[in-house]
Amino acid sequence: MFNPAISAKKNFFKEVLLRVLTICYRSGDELIEINLAYTSMIGTVNYVRRHGIGSHQSAAYAITWQGMGLWERPSMREAVVPAPNGGHVTFALPVRNRANHVWSFWTAVRNRLKAAHPAHGW
Repeated sequence: MFNPAISAKKNFFKEVLLRVLTICYRSGDELIEINLAYTSMIGTVNYVRRHGIGSHQSAAYAITWQGMGLWERPSMREAVVPAPNGGHVTFALPVRNRANHVWSFWTAVRNRLKAAHPAHGW
């Protein structure tokens, strides 16, 4: 089913991306496109507690690392994720299986965090 509002949004974002690409090309700058999947989860697990920053800034850290060609591995064996009530949730990270894609690891982390939400009253 065709929805004109969704179509207009898609066209708007395509136009913005085209303009950004044009500006970068004209100025001689490189535009690095990355996949933003799991950047919030990666940032939350790796940076929030360690640097005392928010989840959005930690996601920006993860995006920066990916843009530099580095990939995010978990920095510890346990994830300590801040809770909205001021506390935190700690859970063991799954074992990384190198035969699978790294996103399967972050999917398992997300599933464990989702399971921890109701247990802590979120």
